[in-house]
Amino acid sequence: MSQKVSVVPLGRVEPSGFGLRELDEAVVKELAESIRANGLLQPVMVRRRGDGYELVFGLHRLEACRRLGWRKIPALVREISGEEAFVAGLVENLQRNIRVNPVAEARGYRHLMAKGWTPHEIAQRIGKSDSYVYVHVKSLCDGLGLLV
Repeated sequence: MSQKVSVVPLGRVEPSGFGLRELDEAVVKELAESIRANGLLQPVMVRRRGDGYELVFGLHRLEACRRLGWRKIPALVREISGEEAFVAGLVENLQRNIRVNPVAEARGYRHLMAKGWTPHEIAQRIGKSDSYVYVHVKSLCDGLGLLV
């Protein structure tokens, strides 16, 4: 699949509200040094939001480029829903073996299920088992005293 990379104004890109991962200052600092030396090797992904863009994934890359004083950033611009953006951000982190916030992950699954997604559909999209999704949702519900 061919993916066209655009260059978008960095000041018009806002982080998403999903909070799958906390910003790690040490990672941002190291990444900024790497980008300074080697350039940005992988674009971020954004979706259009009003006059600007909402970040789908690449928070640490975005922050590193901001700290380097960049005014523009290479980005894959996708026309996707909020649900699709959540899935794309989650898959990006899972494929890179990055630990995500388990509460945010489980809340995202519950949100998708409220929108009509089945646990099986979610599991297929993220490359995990049905039980992986069930366990995360159940853990959240148990912790909040909710029924699954």
